[in-house]
Amino acid sequence: MTSNGIPRDFWAEQHPNRTGWLARYQAPGVGVRTVKVPDAVTRENGKPVAEIFPTKVAAEIAAARAKDEAEDRGRQPLPRSAKMFRSTGSGRNRRAVSA
Repeated sequence: MTSNGIPRDFWAEQHPNRTGWLARYQAPGVGVRTVKVPDAVTRENGKPVAEIFPTKVAAEIAAARAKDEAEDRGRQPLPRSAKMFRSTGSGRNRRAVSA
C-alpha cells in the first residue's frame, strides 16, 4: 500500500546478502514473483537467477513492467485450435460436450 491508500502489486526489497534491490510483483494467476535475468540459470541446480538493481526506483520500474507483461499474458485470445465445450443436461445429468 502506498501512503494514499492505493494498493500496489509491485515493490522493491533490499537484497539481504548483496548491495542492491530485488524487484517483486504479484499478478493474478502467478502469485508473487521476483524479476529474473532472462535465459540465465545457476550452475548447481539450474534455477533462475534474480536480477539485482542498483536503485530502488529502477527495481520498482522493472517490477511494474514485469507485472504488466504477466497480466497481458493472461489476456490473449484463444487460438482457433482450442477445444471448446458447452454444457448439456440438467441437475445430476449435466455434462460437457465438445462444441
